[in-house]
Amino acid sequence: MNIDTVKELAEVPVLEKAYDDLVHPSAKSVGKMLSLLPRTVAIWLSSWDRWVVNREESIARTIDAMGSRVDEIPEDHLTEPPAHIAVPAIQQLSYCYDSEDLREMYANLLLSSMDDRVAEYVHPSFVQILKEISPDEAKLLGSMAGLGTDGPISIPLIDLRIVRSNEIVPSEWKTIVSGYNECCLTVCEHPEQSLVYLGNLDRLGILKRFDYYSEADKPAFEAYESSEAIRDVMAKIELEDGKRFDFRRWSYRVTDLGQNFIKICVSQNVKS
Repeated sequence: MNIDTVKELAEVPVLEKAYDDLVHPSAKSVGKMLSLLPRTVAIWLSSWDRWVVNREESIARTIDAMGSRVDEIPEDHLTEPPAHIAVPAIQQLSYCYDSEDLREMYANLLLSSMDDRVAEYVHPSFVQILKEISPDEAKLLGSMAGLGTDGPISIPLIDLRIVRSNEIVPSEWKTIVSGYNECCLTVCEHPEQSLVYLGNLDRLGILKRFDYYSEADKPAFEAYESSEAIRDVMAKIELEDGKRFDFRRWSYRVTDLGQNFIKICVSQNVKS
């Protein structure tokens, strides 16, 4: 961004502080990056600059994360996102730059909040949710993008239990394996932490635990119950007389808030 352009932007009263920062030698690289963005977006970023801690680094990384994707939003659909979403999103984006998945989610949130075609789905809680999920949880949510076209997104789980042989409906049991699932396999760096991840997403309102399941989940349950991991556990246990193995099926489902979160922060929702 050349000095004349910076001066032009600085004619807007709220940009006076941003102008002082941009003409400062240490901020010239940010000014150059701003010049690559549509003028409207550059003005917004300059406006928010004065509210963001570690401003130059945060703004620079935001521009880098958003890249040319801003150009995919038609000019007549560009809308200024509210500061209570944009400012903390910019701030937090600079803190999670070592995670590509989280960085992309913050960028998606900012881009969605600038597009009036999807901005209605942006909830203020999304910034806080992003602050409280791990890179692995971001990967897990990424694996859900594009799912749910035929109904709610469901994550099946099973408990392996020992019950009395003479009871069709167990009145008491001993749980051997709790919440076996495969949702994090090949997706997360630490798939053994899947129950922790699912519990946290439940706490944040993205998922909700249910003691029932849909017909569509039955093939997954059957696969889990006959899996090598479960068979290995059963093979190591010598059942007492009058006892048998039993499987309890349950699930997590993506909530309405979770569906919007995935649509805005995970899915590629900006269309040309």
